[in-house]
Amino acid sequence: MIILSIICAALGAVCRVYITDLLNAKISHSTITPTTFVNIIGSIMIVMFIPLMNINEFIHLLIPGFFGGFTTFATMTKEYYELITSKQYKSFILLFITYIILLLLTLSLYLFIQ
Repeated sequence: MIILSIICAALGAVCRVYITDLLNAKISHSTITPTTFVNIIGSIMIVMFIPLMNINEFIHLLIPGFFGGFTTFATMTKEYYELITSKQYKSFILLFITYIILLLLTLSLYLFIQ
């Protein structure tokens, strides 16, 4: 089971890299960075799969494995740090507020599903 979780984490990381590279190539300037987009999508997917954990053991591989590799909060923190150190305060605040709002919406989705 641990090996499958590691494989799922690797697949999640590959998907994250592919999506962020694709978005970086398509979007030159946006309120939401590709990393934030991937983290929000990953969070929403985790919320949607949590109710299925008691039904299917494969979900136990998806949540910590695939979505653990898919989301990357360390990279997001690095992006925030780079915005602050390059004195792009407006972009940082806008991105941070957008992220908080999207996380609250994700939390609302979770509470609605329960």
